[in-house]
Amino acid sequence: MDYAVEQIARQIQAARQGKGLSQRDLSALSGISQGRISRIEAGDLDLRLSSLTALASALDLELVLAPRKAMPAIRSLSASALRQSGGDLVDIRRAFEQLSETLRGLQIREPELMGLEELRRGLSDLQRLPDSSMEVSELRKLRALIEQIGDPARARRALPHSLDLMREIRNRETHGRPGEDASREPRPAWSLDETDD
Repeated sequence: MDYAVEQIARQIQAARQGKGLSQRDLSALSGISQGRISRIEAGDLDLRLSSLTALASALDLELVLAPRKAMPAIRSLSASALRQSGGDLVDIRRAFEQLSETLRGLQIREPELMGLEELRRGLSDLQRLPDSSMEVSELRKLRALIEQIGDPARARRALPHSLDLMREIRNRETHGRPGEDASREPRPAWSLDETDD
């Protein structure tokens, strides 16, 4: 096997293990069979670009062609970022699956309930955001609130609370947490003058 391909296979394995994922977990996230992942990591199978991009995406990695001179700095930053990534991608995805199932069950039991469409759209918006910074505890709290909507005694309060929590998570994930680099003013997407700072 080519040295570069072997090195990539080792990096995939290290990234998987660093995130606490089994080969089966990675298979579920990437859509690549567990047997194929095993053969890739063992170096028994030449890695296709499509497989590499699917695995990189599932591991929250980017494929980049970089100048060789920049590689020591890139390796150092990559190792640091991998150590700091605390969000468990599998738990987040499972929490989203459970949220979807709970909402689907509510739609079946209470199809005429006002606000269900707004909940569905809100969940869809959340699922489009990057998973890496989400907190599983908040997604579980949201699921508990949605479960309360099915109870007539709690529905009146649970529905608006669910929608508020969805908006809060979405806004924080989109615009950042309060106090994060607050000194920097947001930059407009475009301006009328040609200056670039």
